Amino acid sequence: MHMYVSVMKDSSIMLSVTNVKMLMSVSKVHVVVVNATIPRAALLVAVPQGLTSHQMVFLVHIDLDECASGPCKNGCCINTDGSFQCECPPGFTLGVNGVTCLDTKLDFCYAMYRDGQCSNPSTTPTTKSAYCCCIVILGQPMGWGTPCQACPQTGTQEFLALCPHGTGITHEGHDNRRGSCWTKVKDGRCENNLPKVTLKSECCCTIGKAWGSPCEICNPADCDCPIGFAKMDGKTCQDIKECQLNPGICQGGGECVNTDGSFTCNCPPGLTHDDTKTKCLDLREETCFLEYRNGVCSKELEGLFQKSTCCCTVGKAWGESCEACPRPGAETFDELCPKSYGYDGRRDVNECTTYSDMCDNGRCRNSIGSFSCRCNQGYALDEDGIKCVDIDECGIMHDVCGNGTCQNTAGSFICDCDEGFESTMMMQVCMSEPVNTTNALNIFSVHCS
Repeated sequence: MHMYVSVMKDSSIMLSVTNVKMLMSVSKVHVVVVNATIPRAALLVAVPQGLTSHQMVFLVHIDLDECASGPCKNGCCINTDGSFQCECPPGFTLGVNGVTCLDTKLDFCYAMYRDGQCSNPSTTPTTKSAYCCCIVILGQPMGWGTPCQACPQTGTQEFLALCPHGTGITHEGHDNRRGSCWTKVKDGRCENNLPKVTLKSECCCTIGKAWGSPCEICNPADCDCPIGFAKMDGKTCQDIKECQLNPGICQGGGECVNTDGSFTCNCPPGLTHDDTKTKCLDLREETCFLEYRNGVCSKELEGLFQKSTCCCTVGKAWGESCEACPRPGAETFDELCPKSYGYDGRRDVNECTTYSDMCDNGRCRNSIGSFSCRCNQGYALDEDGIKCVDIDECGIMHDVCGNGTCQNTAGSFICDCDEGFESTMMMQVCMSEPVNTTNALNIFSVHCS
């Protein structure tokens, strides 16, 4: 860069020129004398003797050192007369802006370098820093290029030149580290990590709430692209395919459809989106069945219920179409009943009030995630464990009445005794009628005259 400064001809001005040279880090000073015939070299050292006292004007030509401001990114700056130029290290090319050295050469990366030999090459060529030598895996030295050469070791000058921003980050500063993506943060704890590791931008600029291990809270302000996009290659904003990133993002049977910068969950007919628009809820109320065998539903409960209420408590099938409830351990069960039996979603179900015929002929007691029935005397729980049924004492106790006929009643039984036998309040067994001792004595008494 050239700078021309108009100065006055005296000793103080010469000092100011010197100060300008110091402050602006000039490398050269050229003085062009106007209206004077004195050597230019003399102006740099002292005021010549014998000059008249009238003012003289000088033009000072100053070359600034642009390299002092560090304009060359990832390269070396060389100052020239009136300009500068950037030189890049081997393997790098100068970008179109003339000041940035880019790692653009493509070749194969090798996952293992040992004893001068490379093995396990990448399927596609990559730059040396992007997906290769700046990714440091302990105990697994890597290699790159043709012929293959070992990646520089961390801490060396060669590594710092290739990866100036640290491990996992490309030469140009693109964060290429991969870690766990978390979709929920509760009380400072990260929960619900995606099934595969992702780039930080791929996570935090789409559906993630935190990233890495230990996890770091995502800050959308750090995203270089609009939400739903990320620089996967470190250069261009690309749409993130959330449906591939998290195949289970649409719950409740929803179908994930990727859109530009986002996604949608299409619910099956009859189902409704929840507040997050990522889960399909079945809010229909239909019949709940206690038994499902060979595609046939039976033992229907009184009333209409949502599928989650039915299948996550006592039901075995649900709906007019007799749809079998999912079995524990199945993905559909975990989705419908995330806290297992006894809960509708994450809320405890009070079976005693939900089902009007629960614990008939007994007393129902609700507990967290379950319930229990205490049957009245003469009743016992049925095979489903939700109703109290009458015990048929006549059928289970042979000859319970003795000399009489047993008749079952609700919660009890009675004995119809044979002639000459009767049952008492204390015992239902038919026993012989007691002899009237008063009459007997009258029969056998002797009257004396």
